[in-house]
Amino acid sequence: MDTVPEKAPRDITSKIDSSNIINEKRQRFAKAAALFNTNTPKTYLEAISSSFSEDWKRAIDDKIASIEENQVWLPVPIPNGANLLGSTWVFRLKENESGTIIRHKARLCVQGFSQIEGVYYNDTYTPTERLASLRFLLSYCANYNHELQQMDVRTTFLHGVTKEDVFMKYPQGYPHKKEPGTCLKLVKCLYRLKQSPRCWYQKLSEVFSSFDFKPCWANPCLFINKASSFCAIYVHVDDMLIGGVKEAVESFKINIKEIFKMDDIGDVSYLLGIKIRRNRRNGTILLSQKLYIDKILKEFGMENCKSVSTPMDPNFKLVPSTDSNQDLSFSFRKAVGLLSYLTSCSRPDLTYDTSILSQFLEQPSVIHVAAFKRVLCYLQGTRSLELSLGGFQDSLNILGYSNSDWGNNFDGCSFSGYGILCGGLVMWKSKKQPSVALSSTEAELRSMTKCAQDILWVRKLLSDFGISLNSHLCCDN
Repeated sequence: MDTVPEKAPRDITSKIDSSNIINEKRQRFAKAAALFNTNTPKTYLEAISSSFSEDWKRAIDDKIASIEENQVWLPVPIPNGANLLGSTWVFRLKENESGTIIRHKARLCVQGFSQIEGVYYNDTYTPTERLASLRFLLSYCANYNHELQQMDVRTTFLHGVTKEDVFMKYPQGYPHKKEPGTCLKLVKCLYRLKQSPRCWYQKLSEVFSSFDFKPCWANPCLFINKASSFCAIYVHVDDMLIGGVKEAVESFKINIKEIFKMDDIGDVSYLLGIKIRRNRRNGTILLSQKLYIDKILKEFGMENCKSVSTPMDPNFKLVPSTDSNQDLSFSFRKAVGLLSYLTSCSRPDLTYDTSILSQFLEQPSVIHVAAFKRVLCYLQGTRSLELSLGGFQDSLNILGYSNSDWGNNFDGCSFSGYGILCGGLVMWKSKKQPSVALSSTEAELRSMTKCAQDILWVRKLLSDFGISLNSHLCCDN
């Protein structure tokens, strides 16, 4: 009987590095995070032979020490028929809001793409956070003068316990003697195991539950303690934003430090690439990404470009490319991915433009590239724009604005767009409708329907905060 070849992800290449050990759905955000550190080594050998080899060796030694301290693996004889996973080192420079390098980080990742489903892993699902809930938490805490503190969990995934028997080869830099015929059995998770995120979330949920924190229905990555004084925790993998009454925040920080090794950063000022500036007198929070924009401009050689007042030129007729005008030399997919992250965090003014450009990721033309560069020219003049949240005093309400064009795209489909205000602009979206609308009324109704769905989500989020509000949806037609 012929054997069936093992199924491999589409994005796996012969060279294993940080670009292809990340699930394809997350690649554009991973590139946005790692793209600019051009001096970051790609391999273990590059790291130990670079001009910063001592810093990287120290980071590697610290990581292995943490792994052994957490009893993540055990040397065992190689089982018969075992599928031994390889591993790779991923290196990163951690920066603060001004772009200064504050730490060299090394991460040992197993080659989880070679795991066999049903044998070495089963369930992998884990919830992901929504940035809208982060923006509302910032707005809520700023308005009521609550504390906003940031903490990082060290060696995040090493705390998750795997239920399956997983074996791996000895990694590069392993400091102990390797007995012949042995391998490492994983008792706990390492980065890039298929089940690692799920195991970490389960561990974190158990710990938070012991502190009387419950996950929100609207966002399972937002935990709230309503038993006594208000305190909420927004979690993004190893980053935690703790907002609430000062005594409750300090109590949580003391408790969590007894469970995990934590980096206590203090008042939040820079989270997920977003600069967070607070005005306590006005009860507001200001979000911006000037450093991120500067790096995008530099990446595409546009740091000295002339600014323009609008991101799109109406004279650009954006239609699918032909063989004669394709520009395959330009990294258009990466470029739009970087814009997408910027748009989702703090720049709603670029939502429509990013949505338009994302139609042409497969075969971009010189006109599409020119349209993208015009967006960069617009960013050049608007780098310092800030998104304001909070300051609503006691007049919090939910207000949605919906709009749509009608058949203005090259394929006759309309574009929906909407924004939702709740203590500031917390949600926004622009998206092409899936089919041609028969009338402008139908196009507007489709947009209103999507906006209403997200308004219901916001209302559910507020109910987790113990807030009940009416909502209003406005349309221009």
